[in-house]
Amino acid sequence: MTAEATPASVRGDFSGATLQSDGVTARMDRDAGGGYRMTFERAGQAPRVAAVVRTVGSRRYQQYLAREGDTYWRLPVAYQIEEQRWFPMTSAFLFSDPDPSSGAVLSPVADARPVFGGGDFDRHVARWNDNCVFCHNVAPNPGRDPVSGSFATSVAELGVACEACHGFKLSVFLDDQLRHTLLRLAHAHGVVLALVVLAFGGGAAALYGDAPPAAARWTGRLIRIGAAVIPLGFALSAISPHEGDPGAAVWLVPAGALALIAGLVRAAARAWTAGSAGAAGSAGSD
Repeated sequence: MTAEATPASVRGDFSGATLQSDGVTARMDRDAGGGYRMTFERAGQAPRVAAVVRTVGSRRYQQYLAREGDTYWRLPVAYQIEEQRWFPMTSAFLFSDPDPSSGAVLSPVADARPVFGGGDFDRHVARWNDNCVFCHNVAPNPGRDPVSGSFATSVAELGVACEACHGFKLSVFLDDQLRHTLLRLAHAHGVVLALVVLAFGGGAAALYGDAPPAAARWTGRLIRIGAAVIPLGFALSAISPHEGDPGAAVWLVPAGALALIAGLVRAAARAWTAGSAGAAGSAGSD
């Protein structure tokens, strides 16, 4: 998820930790006002200081953004949360090294990007506004002016609403793997089964005509009941799991599955009948 850089969201070690890679020394610390920053030093170059204003990610590894005017840039260093160590982005996004015997070198990064450490160290510096913004944000809009190239990037919400429990670091969600899994199952089944309901609704007219009989209404009800009850069962069973087992509400899942299967079988039977009738009609006309 994406978040403003605050003590609640920053997971990296900004106590003066350092990382050396590709001839660059990166130091992560905080300024006099408590803000997060990275300083990049390479021999023969003036140090480059980047103020960290946003974070991306909160579970396995976390990336960081700096701002220049209306543009956010992903910095070339990230933090591995589980192993509690810094690493260069070049070790997270891999690419082939050139053949040493050919004398070729890796192509330089685009000139439009800011220079932090320089060279291959900056290879994965990326513009957030029209790249990273599309992941883990609600309703992203890069807002780039086609004439000036400036950005007025907007999102309805930084991060994703369904992952709000991560943002608030709620232990009731993060520390219980079973509850976490059940809620993810509820989310996944809800999304997929909603698509099933929409697909049936879109094809109902073709299957049953403009005035569906009672049989069609029952088929639709069964599919909708199943699509609602299955994710509901997963979600409610996460409220009070007991000794490694889901809550009693998990029994709603097989009940909903039976309703869904019954509705889908009825729809499939209707499609088969309609197809057979259409084929018979075509044969008769011939």
